[in-house]
Amino acid sequence: MTEAEEEPNAIWWKAPLRQWTLFLQNREEQVFLVLTLLIGALVAATWGLVWTKNAACAKQRSTAPSRPPSFAG
Repeated sequence: MTEAEEEPNAIWWKAPLRQWTLFLQNREEQVFLVLTLLIGALVAATWGLVWTKNAACAKQRSTAPSRPPSFAG
């Protein structure tokens, strides 16, 4: 096979890559905004889970007796 015949098969993956590159260049600000919002949402969700877990543990500690009951009669 000659080099000219191999070239279309060798660059089949570059066409979508070029399209994404152009898309990202044209909409750089929107892409940055979406990524920022996505990262912020993930961080908020993570902190929400951590806070909820800590609040549940704190509530459990506050309802538990601070010292064991005495069995002395």
